[in-house]
Order: sequence, then structure tokens, then C-alpha cells
Amino acid sequence: MNNNILNLNSVISRAENVLDCTVDNEMVLMSVTSGDYINLNAQASAIWSEISESQSVSMIVEKLLGQFEVELEACQQQTLDFLNVLQQEKLIEVA
Repeated sequence: MNNNILNLNSVISRAENVLDCTVDNEMVLMSVTSGDYINLNAQASAIWSEISESQSVSMIVEKLLGQFEVELEACQQQTLDFLNVLQQEKLIEVA
């Protein structure tokens, strides 16, 4: 179990036990291990797309700022909050 505390310098990648697909224009994640599903909004889908390869949280935030109208601090906090949920659900790995 990975108990790393996420910060802007953390490098994130998808866990291998996650399936994703688009259903009715929404991205859905499923943990193969638990069978749990998570529906993603547009911002969360963009984050998930960015971590198809290992990325630092700061790089993810930088890319999101180019895609969405959001203040830097809000983007950083919301990204970390979402990634913490994914980490708790064991859907991401932290390098």
C-alpha cells in the first residue's frame, strides 16, 4: 500500500488494475480489484488522460490551466483533491 502524501512535485501514473471507458460522453473508471466504478467530470477526465504516462502534478496543473478557466490555486487544490481520491481507491501509483 502506498501512503505517499501527494504534492505538486509528486509523479503520478495510472495503476495497472484500472479499466476506463466512455459511456454517454462520460469517462468511467473501474477498479478491477474492487469492482468499484467512478464517473469522471470533464476536469477529472482531463487529469486521467494526462496520466496515461507518468506526469508530475505540477505538469498536470499547467496543462489544465490551458484547457479550463480556473485560477492557479484552485486548480492545484482541486487536482490534488481528485488525485488523493484516486490514490485512496488505489487507482494511481505515486513514484
